[in-house]
Amino acid sequence: MRFFKVTSWIRILVGISIVILGATSIWAKEVKEIKIGTLIPLTGSLSALGINAKYGCDLASAEINEAGGIKSLGGAKIKMVHGDSEGKADTGISVAERLVKQEGVSACLSGPQSGVTFATTQLTEKYQIPHMVTGSVADEITSRGFKYVFRIIPRATMWSLSQLKLAEDMRKQGHKVQNIALFYEDTLWGQSQAKIWREKKGDFNIVADLSYPNATSDLTVSVTKLKAAKPDVVFICSYVSDAILMTKTMFEMDFNCQGIVGSGAGPEDPMFYKNLGELTENIMTIAQFTDELNPFCKEKGQKYQKIFNQPMGGHSGNAYAGIYVLADALQRAGSTDSKKIREALANTNICSGPAKNILPVPCVKFDATGQMDFWAVIVQWKKGILLPVWPSEFAKAKPVWPMPTWKERGLKK
Repeated sequence: MRFFKVTSWIRILVGISIVILGATSIWAKEVKEIKIGTLIPLTGSLSALGINAKYGCDLASAEINEAGGIKSLGGAKIKMVHGDSEGKADTGISVAERLVKQEGVSACLSGPQSGVTFATTQLTEKYQIPHMVTGSVADEITSRGFKYVFRIIPRATMWSLSQLKLAEDMRKQGHKVQNIALFYEDTLWGQSQAKIWREKKGDFNIVADLSYPNATSDLTVSVTKLKAAKPDVVFICSYVSDAILMTKTMFEMDFNCQGIVGSGAGPEDPMFYKNLGELTENIMTIAQFTDELNPFCKEKGQKYQKIFNQPMGGHSGNAYAGIYVLADALQRAGSTDSKKIREALANTNICSGPAKNILPVPCVKFDATGQMDFWAVIVQWKKGILLPVWPSEFAKAKPVWPMPTWKERGLKK
């Protein structure tokens, strides 16, 4: 009798435990929303780029939510919590602290500005919050042994190498390309690009190495030095306001060379063409996104234009891809626990779908440092369109090289 009573109690307790564990499992999956915080400049001199990144995040999160959210978490919806870094590292750190401690974000996403992202990733690493970098390229961001930082675009080294490889290819095609000039803004981004140009220049001669203050109001002295150096090609690294001023000054001072090749950002930004029109013709730049890359990009660019009434740019495209990569990790993690999300990100291997289609890669995957490295696509302005011209597997046309001079094009100041 006693044995029966003990056995009965054991059965009851086991039954209760199963119910509790089952309920706990269900409750653990009942997540209504997952917060993803952004650290982007929504005000200040680079606000246009930050707003582009914001819109890219908003478009991706809306699509994911409309498709049923994160299904492994019971259809939980992604909620974007946008933080304004104001383009300042100290402000970015404060915003990151708020996103982590007060908002309780499961992950963060950074757009433009390497200097700000370098600082904010230190804080998110401290709190073990996955941080997706979609618009900052300085090598140093992913070379510090951090475990929670992931970047879906090439680092500065690959950007600089892509520009140098383009110049080498032009030389192989019979063009006399020997003397190069470096023209870059003086923040961490510009300094990183210039460092690689110097280290990896090979047998090219650097005839001008010109830095200038970011958001400067006058580049006359710099362009005067550039003109005196007579380079065959100029590699530039600038945000959009500087790129506009630089191009205007080159035109006004009748500076000509075989090729001008930008490092994304400024010459890639839709505002570059909007402000300069035909002066942009034949200028090249690395592009983080162009709707001429493939049919998916074309479709997404049209959708973006319709919703936000502006063209989809590089920071929009990469932020869009970044949210999809985070959503994929959340789906596989089946949890909002930061360590599980981080582990899922480290094992990312996306070979189809929106994230892969918007990036010029066979598959989205990260190396041990959280980095993706690949040749950067170089585009050339053609009647207001960014047309891919290098490397050959992505090219839609051959590059116009050398560029016709301003006078040959019938342009006079």
